[in-house]
Amino acid sequence: MPEIEVGRAGTRRWQVLGAVVVRSGVAAGLGGMLLALLLRGVQHIAYGYGANSDESFLQGVTASAPLRRVAVLSICGLVAGLGWWALRRFGRPLVSISAAVKHGKRMPPGTTAVHDLL
Repeated sequence: MPEIEVGRAGTRRWQVLGAVVVRSGVAAGLGGMLLALLLRGVQHIAYGYGANSDESFLQGVTASAPLRRVAVLSICGLVAGLGWWALRRFGRPLVSISAAVKHGKRMPPGTTAVHDLL
């Protein structure tokens, strides 16, 4: 079992680790909230139910016309497919999380963000 360092250097390391953990948690929480809001906005636009209504997603989708449901899913598939094609064609090569952790490869920020949004 590794020994815990005592003294100024050891205390400083724990403070830095704590700060990094808190910042990562806050960033992940804010990012998750923004993605949830983006998804909710797209759902309201796609299925045509009010953003301020108390209507659930299931109720909004069920109330929309069957043709609209098919069209929305087709458009989403087209946007995602063309987006990923363009990303592979024009973007920098993606780096997996395991390759970034194990081999120290850097993940390209723009390409990774677009891939995640798609």
